[in-house]
Amino acid sequence: MAAKKNPTVFISRALNPAGAFHQLLHSKTNLIGLSLIEFEPLVFGPLPSADWLFFYSKKGIQYCLSQLDDLDTLPPIGVMGQASADFLSLNYKIQAQFIGTGDPIETAQKFSRQAKGKKVIFAQAQYSKQSVQQLLGESIQSYNLLTYTNCVKTDFELPWIDILVFTSPLNVAAYFAQYPYCQGQQIVSIGNVTAKALLEHHIDHFIIAESPHEQSLAKACLGLIS
Repeated sequence: MAAKKNPTVFISRALNPAGAFHQLLHSKTNLIGLSLIEFEPLVFGPLPSADWLFFYSKKGIQYCLSQLDDLDTLPPIGVMGQASADFLSLNYKIQAQFIGTGDPIETAQKFSRQAKGKKVIFAQAQYSKQSVQQLLGESIQSYNLLTYTNCVKTDFELPWIDILVFTSPLNVAAYFAQYPYCQGQQIVSIGNVTAKALLEHHIDHFIIAESPHEQSLAKACLGLIS
């Protein structure tokens, strides 16, 4: 349990003051929100024909659709979770035809019922874990569309952190390349893929949020400081 009255909580993404994570925690903790990843677009050619276009993240949506001239001719769109669906609707006025749960296994099982035997474009980062398409395997025809590169930052400094909230495997790698895990620190993982990255860093003392949404991440932190 975090012992401090107002522990320092780090989450590996920029925080929106109006978001659930900030709203639920800012009065009870010292919050630090910082992505430990740098992003750069990758130029790609014309979008190949396909039955589906699948996005793992909001970044994938941003770096893919910003390079396309005609968004009216896109195939049906699938997304990993509700946050990406909301981003797609808010910024591009496009409704996702498939919305996953945020969990790769559940999402792959659900998506396979619609995409089996179909050609699916996976718009993704250069170093994507490709979790959903790996699980779908040969049940679909997959096409990798690299839309951006993501690499770890090396020029950041952080104070002592009581609770670490990791939102991706690459953020795990970035943090522990700079700082060791210290006894007494609490860790929250956004999901199973990020949890696997923690295990690969020989860290097995963590909790996995009930869902990848900010509210669930915040509730996990509140459970550690209550």
